Amino acid sequence: MAQPWEQKFQGRRQAVTDAQRAIQEFSHEHLDELLEGLVAEGEAAAEAKNSAAQAVVEAHRRWEEIAREMSATVQAAGIRPTPDLVTRSRSDALANAASRFLDTGGEQAPRLTRDPRMPTTGMPVEAA
Repeated sequence: MAQPWEQKFQGRRQAVTDAQRAIQEFSHEHLDELLEGLVAEGEAAAEAKNSAAQAVVEAHRRWEEIAREMSATVQAAGIRPTPDLVTRSRSDALANAASRFLDTGGEQAPRLTRDPRMPTTGMPVEAA
């Protein structure tokens, strides 16, 4: 007895297509709610970046302070310090970049630049 395999496969493919369409329609209608959690996570990630940059700046400042104290201690012992007496920091560029990064406002959470549900030119999303 011959089975209508091709029809069964077509029916299953159509069911998958219908399910994908339903997911797409739901996602389109509830996009704001679906993005809400990602926005919160993005804000936390941005704050983590800003905190890390601040930590780099503070650690570099403290490192430089300790290096100066070492030279001063040697000098207080009556020994003339030389320029190469204390190692030089290898993170000057990192600390400077982190400082500039923070001075320009630091990181912001990722946000949509336009409403993707609009035509390709899209309407700008209002700034938060």
